[in-house]
Amino acid sequence: MKRNILLIASAALILVSSVRALAATTPSNPGANGYNVAPLINSLVVNEGSTRTITLYIQNISHDVEQVSAIVNDFIEAPSNDGTPELLLNGASSNYSLKQFITVPNNSFTLTPGQEESVQVNITIPRNTASGGYFAAVRFSPQSLASGSNVNLSGSVASLILVTVPGNLHQVLNIASLGAGDSKGHIHRLFTSNKDIYGIVYFKNTGNVQLQPFGNFVLRAGKKDLSNTAVNKENGYILPSSVRFYTAKLNGIGSFGKYTVYGNFGFGSRGQLLAASATFYVIPLWMLWTFLSLVALLILISIFYLRNYHRSQK
Repeated sequence: MKRNILLIASAALILVSSVRALAATTPSNPGANGYNVAPLINSLVVNEGSTRTITLYIQNISHDVEQVSAIVNDFIEAPSNDGTPELLLNGASSNYSLKQFITVPNNSFTLTPGQEESVQVNITIPRNTASGGYFAAVRFSPQSLASGSNVNLSGSVASLILVTVPGNLHQVLNIASLGAGDSKGHIHRLFTSNKDIYGIVYFKNTGNVQLQPFGNFVLRAGKKDLSNTAVNKENGYILPSSVRFYTAKLNGIGSFGKYTVYGNFGFGSRGQLLAASATFYVIPLWMLWTFLSLVALLILISIFYLRNYHRSQK
């Protein structure tokens, strides 16, 4: 009982600075369009001074005849840090531009309903190109929207291409933060319910090549392991000079208690390792209100006692 009271007290102190919206939400799905493209992502190694050709497949799933254009755009990590690419339009380029090395010979064609077209994409890396990561997107769009400034993304689909040019690769990844929270990547230390609590890790890539971290979250209560959950099962990439977070739902959390989430991760060609941990609390709302009410009552009693004491001393 004493242990429980101490736990409530410590959690209540955290409440002052940590109580916020705790309900987990999931990202909304983008609206469907008239094309399917495959593969959604290509990752390949291309030596400087050489050319590689890949094939993309675009299918018209609408009921109309479509005049399609293939457009190459560089992209960066979106501000959401969840791995969503942000296309750079109007001719803009990134520091890791692959667009400059890509040509699409058949960049305009017609698709009848249900028809699939194979599109060749040539990637030529000039000699003396600096080693590291380069990336771009090949976007397929109706020709009526592909003209002019290319700012309208409505109805278009894209395939991402990530290239590594071998050589002096700097594979540097750090854990920016780790904890528990919601599926949107918001970290909290106090929860009033054990529903939909996720392990969260933010990685920062300060190297010059895209990286795929792997590993797991271990959830513990005291010295007891409650669950072991894999992280980045989708094999997502972290772009250079970017921050990205990953989440995984934590299982085995009770309705009350102190918990610790341990993150153990690896990355890179040499199997570099990273580790971090964070503690969080699950305290039912009724218990918090009860404790805070008791604290308020004790404060009022103390004030009343001190006033009477000072009056008696006069």
